[in-house]
Amino acid sequence: MEAGQERHGRFDDVVPGFGVTPRQIVREVARTADELNLPHSVHIHCNQLGMPGNWATTLDTMKATDGHRAHFTHIQFHSYGGGPDDQGTFCSRVPQLAEWVNSHPRHTVDVGQVLFATPRR
Repeated sequence: MEAGQERHGRFDDVVPGFGVTPRQIVREVARTADELNLPHSVHIHCNQLGMPGNWATTLDTMKATDGHRAHFTHIQFHSYGGGPDDQGTFCSRVPQLAEWVNSHPRHTVDVGQVLFATPRR
């Protein structure tokens, strides 16, 4: 793999050696957690953490779990618009993701903020 080359495929690309897509994995794990009546929903760390344009993958991941409980972590780092082909368009897509979450009560998110502070002794 050359420097700067994408290290992972898209949400609907088959994972080499496994014959399934990330979408299928997420959907089936969420479904299984509900069928097993687990006390907590599936806890999802979406792909493309911190990458411009990752909001679309985050929304696709949310849609894959529709009808099931799901918790999405570190949402502030998965809500970016823009991308490598859209120079100067890095932006927030929080409103689009918030609209989805607000209309799907079985979905929750956390901000996943990082706090820089001196530890208490």
